[in-house]
Amino acid sequence: MSRIWRTSEVADCFAVQPATNSLQWVKRVMDLGDEDKLEKWSVLMWFLWKERNAQMFNGNNLPEDEIVMRAKYYLDDYRTHQQREHTTPLNQEPEVWEQSGPGQFKINKDASFAEPEGMVLGAVIRGQGGDFLLAAAKKVVGGQSVEMGESLAAEFDMQLAKHFNVQNPCLESDCLSFIQKLSRSDEIQKEMGIICRSVHRMLKELGNGSSRHVRRTANEAAHLTAQAKPKMNETVVWLDSPPAFLLNELQLDCIMANAD
Repeated sequence: MSRIWRTSEVADCFAVQPATNSLQWVKRVMDLGDEDKLEKWSVLMWFLWKERNAQMFNGNNLPEDEIVMRAKYYLDDYRTHQQREHTTPLNQEPEVWEQSGPGQFKINKDASFAEPEGMVLGAVIRGQGGDFLLAAAKKVVGGQSVEMGESLAAEFDMQLAKHFNVQNPCLESDCLSFIQKLSRSDEIQKEMGIICRSVHRMLKELGNGSSRHVRRTANEAAHLTAQAKPKMNETVVWLDSPPAFLLNELQLDCIMANAD
């Protein structure tokens, strides 16, 4: 890990010269007198220290350049979430699931970390009046961050929508940073940008597609679906009839959507 402390790629984030050890790096960052950069540095170092422990105690042997790349992704996630209260007032986000309009479908998505080597992607698609179309769960390898998991879940959901020819879909997510990136996917050059562009393209291919951010309470059905436990790289689809674990939530969503 000592070589990672000295990597110029990471040092470039803070406009300081590469240090020979972590203590020297702390001093150089603090000498900048910039609270914003110090905050960024603290977040980045926490991630690198976590990866260092994973190597020492769990036998994880990721290449150094991949660790640095993941650390930068983690930092980007943190900074995006820090901007949340300045970009989208909470009182403008739906607190409960809302029905789609005539000829439209609602797609709710979520992702959950199943275990160290994988994550589960969840999808729930409903039509007008809350009519259940399908739910699906897929377990995949990897996912460097929550935001990457949410991006993969969106791509998975849209692939399902395209397969079943779901027209005029509205993709809902409780991950604000993903929705923000989706709206400006052409500006993103990382792997996540490729996924966002793919999702954006499929939304347009399926008619008047759209996306929006909702609160977690309006996305509970997708959250429950992402808790399913399929085998690695296996996709489980419940078509027309929902699984037992979703029945209560689907009924509650419809009741709340029709409440005065």
